[in-house]
Amino acid sequence: MCNRSKQSSETNQVRILVVEDSAPNQLVECAILESAGYKAEMVSDGRAAIEALESSPFDLVLMDCSMPVMDGFTATRSIRAPGSRVIDRTVPIIALTALAMDEDVQKCLQAGMDDYVKKPVDPAKLIGMIERYVKRVPNRKPVIADGNLSEDARRAGSELNPDLLDNVIEMFFKEIPNQVTDLQAAIESGDCKKLGIISHKLRGSSELIGARSISDLACAIEKATRQDEFERVLVLAPKLLVELQRLLAELAGTEPEVMQ
Repeated sequence: MCNRSKQSSETNQVRILVVEDSAPNQLVECAILESAGYKAEMVSDGRAAIEALESSPFDLVLMDCSMPVMDGFTATRSIRAPGSRVIDRTVPIIALTALAMDEDVQKCLQAGMDDYVKKPVDPAKLIGMIERYVKRVPNRKPVIADGNLSEDARRAGSELNPDLLDNVIEMFFKEIPNQVTDLQAAIESGDCKKLGIISHKLRGSSELIGARSISDLACAIEKATRQDEFERVLVLAPKLLVELQRLLAELAGTEPEVMQ
């Protein structure tokens, strides 16, 4: 996990604030940064990011767009605001987004973000993006990405640390029971906004471990939510629930309990 308080032995080490609510994504993103010689510190929502920037200087912020409490767009606008109390209102902010369509990019830029990196994160692209905005590059071996890395993000972690993929998978599996409960409750209440939030989080985590059936359905639900296609959301969400229940059953060696 990212370093939260340990002081760097290198006074010139670049400090990067990672704003990300998904535990598997946190693990991968922090491993990429730390293996490249950066000091990575993590918070889980936009409000916590603002508090961190008010109390300590950072060289760059990696900002997830969709988070609970305060999303990345709102947090960025607050950071850039003339009355902001952050130490550096001009700190480079790079969006981390699973959806990188033209309107998503424009929304990031309009909020005050400097650029974006698409999830799942390709290590070489992420480090290359950071080096465009941060001039103080640490002494390190360059991160070289395999040509197929961006097609299967789970390899990102395993290329950097042999144990990372196992840790990501373990975190993902620990989250499944709560996600099943939340998803089922949102389906029963017809809460399409909540279904979109759950799907966004599931999409990022499932892509990391190559769970394609789950990530594809989560992506479709998230897009339908953004386009106000609520009937489609309510059709797709039970299918996503079935896939999660099936995965849980496989892990437990039992038959899945399908919601009636």
